[in-house]
Amino acid sequence: MATARPIRSWRPRVALADLAFGPLDDAMTSLRVAPAVIGLGLLEAVPEATLAVLADPEDSNDDGVSGRINRLDDAGTVGRFGWKANVADLRHQTAMAAI
Repeated sequence: MATARPIRSWRPRVALADLAFGPLDDAMTSLRVAPAVIGLGLLEAVPEATLAVLADPEDSNDDGVSGRINRLDDAGTVGRFGWKANVADLRHQTAMAAI
């Protein structure tokens, strides 16, 4: 068995500069890890007809999972991204995440 050796860890420090509304308390800053986005392009490529076939709003097959297509206000575009599928495509999802 290998001999145990100490491991040095590091802790990142948040540094904000030129804040428009003054300094923040230390308790108001923390780092976040963004969710993985691998495969989102594949989700965008799924045809709307396939989503319609897979939709099961009333759990009619009794598998314990229900789901419906979210149609957005702009001419019934299908929402695919965001917490409530309220964004139609990756371009807009990425833009909204950057705000």
